[in-house]
Amino acid sequence: MDGAEPTRSILDRVEQRRVDYSAVGGVGEEEKEESTVTTANEDRVGDSIDSAGELNESTNLLEFVAGLVIKAIGFQLNLFFYFITCPFWILYCFYMLVVDPFGAIRRGRGFIARKLVSLWNFVGGFFGSYIDDWLKEHKTILSLLMQFGWGLFWSCYVCVILCGLLVFAVMLSGLLMRYLVEEPIQIRQDFEF
Repeated sequence: MDGAEPTRSILDRVEQRRVDYSAVGGVGEEEKEESTVTTANEDRVGDSIDSAGELNESTNLLEFVAGLVIKAIGFQLNLFFYFITCPFWILYCFYMLVVDPFGAIRRGRGFIARKLVSLWNFVGGFFGSYIDDWLKEHKTILSLLMQFGWGLFWSCYVCVILCGLLVFAVMLSGLLMRYLVEEPIQIRQDFEF
């Protein structure tokens, strides 16, 4: 009975399609036969689509692996580029911090502001209304945190400048001691008692 049941369901589906095709626009007998042939052709197309799906899966896997290889090569090139340019960029930032501290502070503040805005937009998408309500209620805490952060920034700036002056003083004193100061004259005499 199990073998007869799938056959009946297939026949029922074919008959259902005949009825569906004949119901659309008053189709005659000859067209019913074409629909039966069409149903048989659709099954063949379905088989070829299944085999093509297997082919597409292997093609998709191949495209995926090729994409990963291209991304790996791009990552290596970016890493190589950053290893070359990063030391120069760090030296430039330190130089600009010493030469023009307020300009460096403006650029740093702009960079931090951009990062905080992007973080705020990301977090704001999830918790936007809750954060706005909390900030409206706690403006004094926010201003206190801003003052604390500003004081911490200036104390770090003073620390960097003082450490730089310390290193400069040690180097300068070493150079002065080596080249400007003469070696002391040592006189050795034997004492006889």
